[in-house]
Amino acid sequence: MEPGASASTTGGCWLDSEDYDLATRVIVNPGVCGFTTTITANKKPKRRVAISITSDCKLVSLLADSLKETGAFEIMKPMQECEVFEKASKCPLHLTCLVPIGILKAIEAEAELALPRDAGIHFDNPI
Repeated sequence: MEPGASASTTGGCWLDSEDYDLATRVIVNPGVCGFTTTITANKKPKRRVAISITSDCKLVSLLADSLKETGAFEIMKPMQECEVFEKASKCPLHLTCLVPIGILKAIEAEAELALPRDAGIHFDNPI
C-alpha cells in the first residue's frame, strides 16, 4: 500500500504486512469491581487479529490465556457462535462484564470495520 493510503483508498484491502505493527488499544473500566482491563488488537495476515489482554481480574486473565488470536469477522457472527463470547462463558466471566464487548470493539476498529470511538454505560441516577 502506498504511504498515506488507507483501506478505503485501496478498495478496502487488508493492510500489507509492514502495517501490522500498528495496533488498536482499548481500556475497559468495568465499574464496581475495579479491575481495569487493557485490550490490544493487532492485524495479522489472512484477516486474523492478534489479541493481548492485561487485567488484574483472574477470570479475565483466564480469557486472555484462551484468546490469543481470532478472525476479524467474529464481530459479524451471531452471539451464540462468536468465539469471544464462547470463550468468555467458559471462564466464566460475570454476565455483565464489559470485557468481551471491549474485545469485539477492538477487533472491529483494528479490522477497519468501524471507526474507533468511545462507548460506555452511564447511570443517570447513581446510588
